[in-house]
Amino acid sequence: MREKNFILLFKWKGGITCNSTSLEICNVIARISSEDGSLEWARYTHGHRQVYERGEIKLAHPDDGPYVYVTYSNGDGTSDLDVGTSYSGCRTDEGNITSEIDPVFSNLKISLNPTACFLKDRGVYFDRTSDYALPAPFANTRAQCRWNHSRQHCLVKYHKLSGLPIWGSVTALIQDFQPVVDGIIMLGSMYGPVTFDTVSLPAPNLNPNPKGDSSIAYQSKIDLNGEGVYVQPIISHQSSATAAGVTQDPDTGDIYIGFLTEASKTHFGPGAPAGFVQDLRLKDMGGDPVGIDASRVVVAKLGVEEVPYCIDSCGGDSGTVIKKGMCFIDQVCYLNRDTGVEIGMPCHICNPSVSQTTWKENTGRFCFIDDICYKDGDYLIVEEIESECQACHSLLDPYAWSVEMDYESNVESDPPYDCAFITLDPTPTVMDNFDNTFAPTPTAYNTFVDDDFTFAPTPTANIDDAYNNAEQDNVGPSIGAKAAIAIGSILLSGAAIATAVYINRRVKKPRRASPRFLQMDVDLA
Repeated sequence: MREKNFILLFKWKGGITCNSTSLEICNVIARISSEDGSLEWARYTHGHRQVYERGEIKLAHPDDGPYVYVTYSNGDGTSDLDVGTSYSGCRTDEGNITSEIDPVFSNLKISLNPTACFLKDRGVYFDRTSDYALPAPFANTRAQCRWNHSRQHCLVKYHKLSGLPIWGSVTALIQDFQPVVDGIIMLGSMYGPVTFDTVSLPAPNLNPNPKGDSSIAYQSKIDLNGEGVYVQPIISHQSSATAAGVTQDPDTGDIYIGFLTEASKTHFGPGAPAGFVQDLRLKDMGGDPVGIDASRVVVAKLGVEEVPYCIDSCGGDSGTVIKKGMCFIDQVCYLNRDTGVEIGMPCHICNPSVSQTTWKENTGRFCFIDDICYKDGDYLIVEEIESECQACHSLLDPYAWSVEMDYESNVESDPPYDCAFITLDPTPTVMDNFDNTFAPTPTAYNTFVDDDFTFAPTPTANIDDAYNNAEQDNVGPSIGAKAAIAIGSILLSGAAIATAVYINRRVKKPRRASPRFLQMDVDLA
């Protein structure tokens, strides 16, 4: 007899009792009979935070056994998986009970039924609604989803006939997955750092504007026991990789992955032989980029599993051994002096003499501010508004914004209120009456009488008086008056120059469109 049923995954608010610490929103998986629509079993996790994110469900590979895999999204803390409907079983006249999850029934091809109880000599069958039914916590599998932050999925393996949870594994967001004979291939994409347990992937910072950060795609594999096998990044050069998916050819068993990107060049995996660089060379005959802003679908076929070229050995007491003169950073191989330009981090460099697993800073022509690389001359941009005075000048300070000359900055404010122009008053102060003290004037003499010099007394006079006296004597102005006139002329000339400079520097520099990506003249092929 062929069994007819459906296994469904849906979000259910209400109708299932979550514990008192949950948000009363649950992810639910249920097995429904296709004959009469009756519920056979249901399992769930509680504490779902974002109801707009969906999970996925797929049957296991036939060689794996009678299992089903499901992804739950964005849980809340630790969620036990031994929750949901009760288990059916068999009961003898003496009251001995054998549940449907007992190993004696492990070879059943259909759900437990009266015939199976009779053939195994286990007594009379009772269903999941019976008074003898065993509650879900009775299984005590200790399977859990241990979420530690948002934007995570939990991949769970259930027995498809009884709903018994086998294991749960929390991972980065999963947009699609494909069970295979020896594990589960998973695809996803997201912004920012991507973490799989103890493994991290790079977070491309391709635009100084935080809103311009780019998404990275990733392909990973979990074995049939829920243990991680590998993680590979898929990085679109100076662009995002999104909407990742996976499928399997039913005839050949080949696995194909796909994603969207605007890039011409894409870096698959850690490097040959476990990866490669695809360059579509999207240029017309004139050399101009073609369809630069057009999204395109990229499809790739997965090959056999290989060890990255920069790895000497892995596993054992020594862990992962990286070849000399190379780096293995965020699951990608790099040669000595390679930079992180492909992920928008040109100020990071592989320096195996210092570290083979982490980037080292290389701020020769760049600034590294708030974990983002900037080119010399780049200005601070906040919400697409460019600062007038805060810029990257690596020679002055490669780790902070430098303030342009004649400006002072207010670090507590964002552009355009972060800069103040330092001004000098261009207008000299006019004083009507003031005393001028002149240097002593030596008295002319023809011969030396002794070693003493006799000086005329120092006059104290107003400049206007000096001019008046000169006119009365019908002679030119005195030496002191000439000095005052010269000083006044210099001050007025200086004031005119200062005014011109002030007016010129108050003209705002033309706004520059915020760069979309850091353009590097580097051959990454």
